[in-house]
Amino acid sequence: MPDKLAVTKKPPAELDAERVVRWKKQIADDADHLKNQRQKANEDLRFIYADGGMWEEFLEEVFTEDRVKLQLDITTPYKNRFIGEYNNNRIGVDYQPDEEAATEKDGKLLSGIRNKDFRDHFGKMAQDNCVDEVATCGYGCYKLATKFEDEEDLENDNQRVIFHTIYEAYNTVIWDRTSRLINKADARRVHELVEFTLETFEENWPGKVATSAYVPEDLRDLNEDGGVGDNVFIANRYEIVRRKVPAFIYMNLQTEEIEVYFKEDHEKAKDELARDEKRRFIRERMMIRQHVEKTVFSGTEILEKTRRIPGKWIPIIPMYGFRGFVDGQEWYKGLVRGLKDAQRLFNVQISQLVENAATGNQSLPIFDPMQMIGDVAATWEDLNNKAYALAHSLKDSEGKIVHFGPLGYTKPAELDQATAALMQIVPQYIQQVTGGAPQDTLDPNISGKAIQALLKRENRDTQDMMDNISNAVEWEGTVYQAIAADIYNTPRLMRTLGNDGVEGSTRIFELIFDDESGMVIEANTVGGKKFKAYSEIGPQYDSEREQMVEELKGMADVVKETEVAGKYMPAIIALLMENITGPGTDAIKKLVRQDLIIMGLVDPETDEEKQFLAQAQQSQQEKDPQAQLAESLAEQALSEGRERDSKAQVNVADAIKKTAETQKILEEIEGAKVSNLLEIRRQILGGIQGLPLKK
Repeated sequence: MPDKLAVTKKPPAELDAERVVRWKKQIADDADHLKNQRQKANEDLRFIYADGGMWEEFLEEVFTEDRVKLQLDITTPYKNRFIGEYNNNRIGVDYQPDEEAATEKDGKLLSGIRNKDFRDHFGKMAQDNCVDEVATCGYGCYKLATKFEDEEDLENDNQRVIFHTIYEAYNTVIWDRTSRLINKADARRVHELVEFTLETFEENWPGKVATSAYVPEDLRDLNEDGGVGDNVFIANRYEIVRRKVPAFIYMNLQTEEIEVYFKEDHEKAKDELARDEKRRFIRERMMIRQHVEKTVFSGTEILEKTRRIPGKWIPIIPMYGFRGFVDGQEWYKGLVRGLKDAQRLFNVQISQLVENAATGNQSLPIFDPMQMIGDVAATWEDLNNKAYALAHSLKDSEGKIVHFGPLGYTKPAELDQATAALMQIVPQYIQQVTGGAPQDTLDPNISGKAIQALLKRENRDTQDMMDNISNAVEWEGTVYQAIAADIYNTPRLMRTLGNDGVEGSTRIFELIFDDESGMVIEANTVGGKKFKAYSEIGPQYDSEREQMVEELKGMADVVKETEVAGKYMPAIIALLMENITGPGTDAIKKLVRQDLIIMGLVDPETDEEKQFLAQAQQSQQEKDPQAQLAESLAEQALSEGRERDSKAQVNVADAIKKTAETQKILEEIEGAKVSNLLEIRRQILGGIQGLPLKK
């Protein structure tokens, strides 16, 4: 019987080297797929930010270094106006429940935690840079990551979500070329290139060989300080991993909820679950679980081993300006690319005019060379501060003077009709496309509504871009939720930030007694629940608060003259004072917030506020003796009034009864005298009214 073939297992170092070679090829192939797009994006950014960028690789043979090359920038204000509009109407994330197990309160908690992380951990910086690159070249990215709350405390394993800025994302973020979705949710991998100097590389990975995983192409050789030089580009590889794993499904008989345990967790808890009479095993099925793995490598070796990171989506958020597919390839652009030709043409015209004004706007004398013999020519080189200049006369063969002075004068350059026409057409075209600055295009005498209508009409040109930015922020909310579910999974105090800028704190995984189930449950949890992340466009934080103050002022003016002023004015004033900011307002705002909590207009968020509300409710139930005495007297007076009303009702009933008896008597007595009948009637009525009867 032949011997079995021996299987030789490769050493780990050799396997790692093979993986690096395979990954480097993936980067090169993915990068080449959008090579033209990356080059144009690089030109767009240099066009706006690099000195002389508007002239780079444009008419270099005609406009040489010794010629005038001016840049009268009429493109950047258009881009900056869009950025300003975005800053006034930032896009936030609002979480809404996507299953019965999640509540609106849970969604509000998750939104508050996300807002706090975004503000405190560089979210604004990362997103603003991304939006700026999107407006300029049409593409940008930023990244979510995690870090320990206190890296110096070995006992503290709590983490927080942080935001990273990614510069020049068009050149440093290389996506899987097969992905098509605008948020890259269908991408299997992405490589982020990070640039290091030799010194910083050695500090991070001592003893490792400083080689680049991939060197992106750009125009940095045009910079005064040169190109890449000895810098090194390492790669952060993020890869989606999907595996089919067995899942064990149980029914909680007490809460009637479905509980799912995956294999690794089920192995640990299966004995306890078998003994638990409140849980019943239903079935086992295969499910797909997804997570993300990160590896850091250079051009020759793996610098940081592959590890699983929190969340289940690639934590890099792509953002586009204008995007489309042509011939099966992705194309994108920002606000600058469509204006580059007009801007360059305008610069050419202005530069030519300046050259003409500087060199060709004066008449120059024309002399015969014989008139400049000797030192005479030197007197014409600089005529400033000279009383006269010399020139030889022209003489004939006999020595007679036939001409003296200049032979003629040059004619100043004139502006041709084509150039004059372009000087009008180009600025008009740019103003028509960009809309110009509001103060230049809008009549100051028109109404505010008309101004808003014009601005909205101009904003339609950038509506697609704003929608794409909104889609990116919405996807960031989904990615954030998955990360938060993995790291915010232990009892701890979490700081929150509402969309109105009000800070609070909540203890997550707080044990409370549930009245419906009669069990102690964990409240304030964000993991194990499904939420839908929606983008929320509008003023955020301070600007939103300022808007609310103005609206409350207008509401107060309307309500104060109405019949419901006494009902609504206290609440309006309290909300107004709550949203006013400024030095020295903390003390009064604390009192106002307490009033709002008592009125039920806002919910208590901190433990201190919850305790205050409980004490206020208890004090309302336990009033002082004077108040109790007044209440007792009021109840006694009310009781006596009810007794009098009851007696009056009895007297009236008796009167009706005795009147009927009188009628019967009148029918039985015939022939009696009227005086006797009246006397009888008087006596009956007198008895009813309690009057003494006359004998």
